[in-house]
Amino acid sequence: MEKFKTFKLPIHADERFTLIPLEVMEHAPFEVKRVYAIVDGKLPSGSHCHKVEQEVFFCVRGGTVA
Repeated sequence: MEKFKTFKLPIHADERFTLIPLEVMEHAPFEVKRVYAIVDGKLPSGSHCHKVEQEVFFCVRGGTVA
């Protein structure tokens, strides 16, 4: 199995707002059990790993390091 996979999400924008639908099952080849949202992160976090889990990360704004 691939270690990392990137994909583009569709973006629908007009003068009111920007909408990004997350059709998770289109991109995740496994059952999604929970979803977390990190909002207004001020400092780096993480520095750990889950060796048994399969995870999908959506970076909406900013950046991330794997």
